Amino acid sequence: TEALIIASGWATCTFSWALIPRKLAFFYYYYPAVLWLGLACVYFVEHAPPKPHRRIAQFSLVALCLIFFIHFFPILAALPIPPDGFMKWMWFKGWI
Repeated sequence: TEALIIASGWATCTFSWALIPRKLAFFYYYYPAVLWLGLACVYFVEHAPPKPHRRIAQFSLVALCLIFFIHFFPILAALPIPPDGFMKWMWFKGWI
């Protein structure tokens, strides 16, 4: 039941963000859905397989979050970046 509540909350926030009738949507519109993703990560780690695998899941999740944070920090902090370096953060053509 908790997983269904978390998934429903995320889906509601995500679909309302996706239906914004603008051509340009900023990331801060997605922040409420990110909060639900945080709960989903905690739920995943708490319901991971028994002990040794749970530690691996916890470490992997924290490491992945840290890697993404470090990678996207220049964008999140609005640091100056070279024009040709900007494409490093654009994984999909639709992001441009």
